[in-house]
Amino acid sequence: MKFDTSIVQTRVPSPLGPIAIAATAKGLAGLWFTDNQRYLPNELTGPAAWPEDADHPILKQACQQLGIKLAAQFTPLLPEEVEAMKLKGLAATPLFRHGKGA
Repeated sequence: MKFDTSIVQTRVPSPLGPIAIAATAKGLAGLWFTDNQRYLPNELTGPAAWPEDADHPILKQACQQLGIKLAAQFTPLLPEEVEAMKLKGLAATPLFRHGKGA
C-alpha cells in the first residue's frame, strides 16, 4: 500500500495497550493498537518507519482527545470491587472498570 510521504507518527500508552497514531498535515492517517496485532503497516517500525513527531499539531490534538476519552472510559476499581472479584475467583481481571469516570 502506498502512503502519503508526509506521514509522521507517535506512540501513546493506554489502559488497552500501546497505541500508534499517524497523521499528515491534512489529518489523521491511522490509529493502531500495537500489541499482538497481526496486520500493522510496515511503516510503523523498522528501516522504513514513519518519522516520530510527538509535537505534530494533529498528533498532539489526537493524543489529548484520546487521553480524555480513555480517562472517562476506564475508572480504577474501588478496593471493595477488587475484593469482591477476588472472592469470585477473578483475580486476573484488569483493575479498571468500563464506564463513565468518577
